[in-house]
Amino acid sequence: MIKIGIVGIGRQGSKYVTYLKCNSINNARLAAVCDINPERFAITESVPDCKTFTDYKEMLSPEYIDAVIIDTPHYLHPVIALYAVKQGIHVLSDKPLGVDALTVKKIEPYLAEKQITFGVLFNQRMMPLFQRIKSVVENREMGKLKRCIWEITDWYRPQKYYDIGDWRSSWKGEGGGVLINQCVHNIDMICYLFGVPRQVSSNIGYGVYHRTEIDDSVAAELIYDNGFVCTLISSTGETPGTNRMELSGTKGKMVFDEFDKLKFYINDIPEDVFSETVESPRYTLKFGKPGVQYFEEKINDDIDQHKECIQDFVDAVLSHRQPSASYHDGLNCVETINAIYYSDWTDSRVGVPVNEDDFFQKLKEKW
Repeated sequence: MIKIGIVGIGRQGSKYVTYLKCNSINNARLAAVCDINPERFAITESVPDCKTFTDYKEMLSPEYIDAVIIDTPHYLHPVIALYAVKQGIHVLSDKPLGVDALTVKKIEPYLAEKQITFGVLFNQRMMPLFQRIKSVVENREMGKLKRCIWEITDWYRPQKYYDIGDWRSSWKGEGGGVLINQCVHNIDMICYLFGVPRQVSSNIGYGVYHRTEIDDSVAAELIYDNGFVCTLISSTGETPGTNRMELSGTKGKMVFDEFDKLKFYINDIPEDVFSETVESPRYTLKFGKPGVQYFEEKINDDIDQHKECIQDFVDAVLSHRQPSASYHDGLNCVETINAIYYSDWTDSRVGVPVNEDDFFQKLKEKW
């Protein structure tokens, strides 16, 4: 039985408390919570032997817990994680792992020393939809990949969202906007599906739709060595929004625009083969293309992603394996996001990762 502590019991953290209170996570129990607001401790009153703390350093001791879930403002994620790792405590950090790679990478030397399971709460990795898309990519069901366009404009947030939290809506408090907070899921998924891009080129809007200094719209091209390009378009200021991915390859294309369905358009002859071998009369040859077969796959979307992610982490601790999203997955995501910001700030195409010191200096200027 793993003793778990939670740092930060706001909206999401209290949800994690409830999972453990209700014994929804196998082989784990809630042993401690920490929050700067003691009024929030009321949620733990029915939990036997659950200790409460207002200082995370006091809670992060093997005397009290074996593992910690971190659910605090973004800048604190790597700071608390580093302290926990130094104490030999397993870590599950909420997303993002941090705002800048320079701070995140301070954890690495201690991970090498300690036998630590380190996970990042990228809950969308638990979704059967994305696991199926992952198998489409790995099994080359679309052939050689050509492009991906992912438009995610259903991250809509009203102005009140930017006004209610004292740490939101600022570079110093949140470290960014739609890209670091909402699209962190999509950037992680792009890295999960296709790997880390080689270069990025971006155009970001700051306060386009809201009274805020941070980004609320983004368009980015993520460029890979083999010519594959993934285009990401997102905002928090459009409604009704869209969540649509189109993945194109030599064998056809796959479309996701509903969480319980994938649409496939498969060429009768792979495009690259057709282009080189087709024989037809003069005028149809110029504009000819292979026939296409259409079919759909139903996907189960009845899953509690956060609960499954925490269960995966607990199982990983007990079996001494990597969780679904590891420290390095979290770092890859942070480095890619840093590059997207840096590309816009420098009005240039940049490599991934960018120089972490240069990025941090640019970020501090935003403060």
